[in-house]
Amino acid sequence: MAILQAIASGATRVSEIVGEIDRPASSLSRYLQNLTRLALVERETPVTDPGGRGVYRLTDHFLRF
Repeated sequence: MAILQAIASGATRVSEIVGEIDRPASSLSRYLQNLTRLALVERETPVTDPGGRGVYRLTDHFLRF
């Protein structure tokens, strides 16, 4: 729930999310993968750099509220 709150408040990169929830970055990837599989979060990557760092966005508009 803390990850969803961090993304909803505007933290879109992994480093920003880690700063919001005060957890190590190594544990965050597993939770982000699970949230992506549940279709609550999506990862967007830039067109010019598809292998680069992406940003995470909430897919459900109700969660943004």
